[in-house]
Amino acid sequence: MRARSVFKASLATSNEVLYTVPSNTNTKWLMAFAANSAGSTTSDVIIKVRATRKNTSNADVEQIVEVLGSKSLTAGEHIILGDGNFTYLEAGDTIEGSAGAAGVGVILTLEETTGIVSTR
Repeated sequence: MRARSVFKASLATSNEVLYTVPSNTNTKWLMAFAANSAGSTTSDVIIKVRATRKNTSNADVEQIVEVLGSKSLTAGEHIILGDGNFTYLEAGDTIEGSAGAAGVGVILTLEETTGIVSTR
């Protein structure tokens, strides 16, 4: 197991990949912290997970889940997602984000486990 933090000083105004689970690895996403260091309110703060899973017909289907959807953060405000729970991610899954304006920083805390044989 390897603990890892990902830091992004300012989210882009268009969707960007913040983290990709490496091949032959599974990851526990433990926490997300987002804070607005800009001088004014920033809207449309989005953090989402993109994953491909097999459906009941055994076909690959892309799944996108907004974990934080279109949140507004006032100047100096922050939000923490986690609270002792975690999201389990598989190789190739991504955590993505964007904000309506510059100045929203993000920290992700993760635990990676390598050497896992994928069944996908």
